[in-house]
Amino acid sequence: MICLSLGLQPDSTREDALRVLRRCRRHADIVELRLDLLPHGCIPDLVAAAGRPVVATCRLHGRGGEFRSSLSESFRLLTRAVLAGARFVDVDLRDHPAWTAYIRNFAKDSACDADRLAKAKVVLSYHDFHGTPRNIAGILRSLMNKTPWCAKLCVTTRNAQDAVRLLGLARSFGDARDQRRSRVKRIVIGMGEPGKFSRILYKRLGSVWSYGSHPTDEMESPAGSAAAPHSIRVSAAGYATSLDSAGPTAVAPGQVDVRSLGNLYRADRLDRRTAVFAVVGAPLAHTRSPEYFNRRFRRHGLNGVFIPLELPDLSGFDELARLIELRGASITMPHKTEILRHVRRLSPEATAVSAVNTIVWDGHCYVGYNTDAVGLRSLLRRYGSINGARALVLGAGGAARASVRALAAQGADVTVSNRTPVRASALAHECGVRTIPWQARSGFHADILVNATSVGMGAADGARPSQRDLAALPERRITQSHAARTRPLAGCGPASSEILVPAAALRRGVLVVEWVHTPEVTGLVRAACAKGCRVITGVDLFKAQAREQWKLFKEAIRTR
Repeated sequence: MICLSLGLQPDSTREDALRVLRRCRRHADIVELRLDLLPHGCIPDLVAAAGRPVVATCRLHGRGGEFRSSLSESFRLLTRAVLAGARFVDVDLRDHPAWTAYIRNFAKDSACDADRLAKAKVVLSYHDFHGTPRNIAGILRSLMNKTPWCAKLCVTTRNAQDAVRLLGLARSFGDARDQRRSRVKRIVIGMGEPGKFSRILYKRLGSVWSYGSHPTDEMESPAGSAAAPHSIRVSAAGYATSLDSAGPTAVAPGQVDVRSLGNLYRADRLDRRTAVFAVVGAPLAHTRSPEYFNRRFRRHGLNGVFIPLELPDLSGFDELARLIELRGASITMPHKTEILRHVRRLSPEATAVSAVNTIVWDGHCYVGYNTDAVGLRSLLRRYGSINGARALVLGAGGAARASVRALAAQGADVTVSNRTPVRASALAHECGVRTIPWQARSGFHADILVNATSVGMGAADGARPSQRDLAALPERRITQSHAARTRPLAGCGPASSEILVPAAALRRGVLVVEWVHTPEVTGLVRAACAKGCRVITGVDLFKAQAREQWKLFKEAIRTR
């Protein structure tokens, strides 16, 4: 089941809350009302409007919430929700004795309503917003020993090792079939980006439901103005303490919106036979891979899911992949070379490039492939012969390696430049090409210019591409709906208006290759179009290499 976790600014209006709830409830089986993040005067209206079973939650300030009054006052809000029809109440483990005493005293004061309050099913929760405690199994047992209806364990997952411990915990407590035989249900969540898999694969962790946020584009007012001013910004520590118009709609770190949980990931329909694939890298807010591959799984009727695995490093990756039963993965920055230590065999292309952007389980081990170089070569062929053309590649990571190999294979005279000279020299020596100092790149007379760095990623400048920008892209038709998808993504890197070479270095006829694909119209693409350059965008590259990945993933499912 999917649970919509609804929380707005405390000063939002009754109309705001009801509008968002009515627009988003169709994506959920259950609705959690975060009473600390909702207007208190309309609790009965919200419960009635939910049209679903309701979980009433009121988190205190400093415990992951915004309720700044007393604990007893938070209990009174929970009581109002239950008396209005809420079926569940979420109570913190530390507050459980006080809640039991509160119910007992409430029965003395209001015997007629005490029965309804006592019958409300308790979701007894424990949250750690700083990390994954070593004794998580003991904490979960402590929760379950209190015999609530459901024990809810939420910890912060910072890396692969934390994720492994969470999966190990879920396995030690059995699967969903064991849970059905138990009188205490459970919910196990890894908060933060590395733990996002636990929200999508919630059934594999034995959770009865998964929490999701409300989709941003479901929050528009009748007048068409976005309701984003009522969204929540989650701080780095995980607390929903800063309420900001620029913030995401999640009320907990790592939440996926309910529409994506149900429609994109099909989280409520995943089973033990579902083949799991992932994109592995950091950051992943820019990635298009889950949308691209999940739509293809559904279109081809294949039982597979493609999830994001945002990992700062690959320590513990082998065990994590084993526990998730990872069938394959798209590897993105910064792990395209680090992943070499985690594969047993390499394809000829990956061997030549010395970088891997795709891994596939062959039944015995992971095999590494590189579809970046294959995809780039297929796009370069559209522009005729590049034999003898002077190419400048900016960067020294996996994308740069693929670019150098693809260009050199078709006869280009390749030069590499990178901010860190030693990395540029190592790549140039390995591939047999030249290098120039970073400061000299602007004066280099290139026929082909490749940006294989992350500069331009994320549209942090907040500017959407104009219709003129979109129309200027050669041989491409970009729809208005695509333009809408190039909205700003906070925290994904340098501003999209930044380019690594001055506009004067761009000349008519130069072929510009941009690896950044979110947004499609980066500062470099915009400047190149204005100068009459030929352009291969990051979206072109993404689709070209993804087509090759899809062949590998599809085969991996059919031969499992």
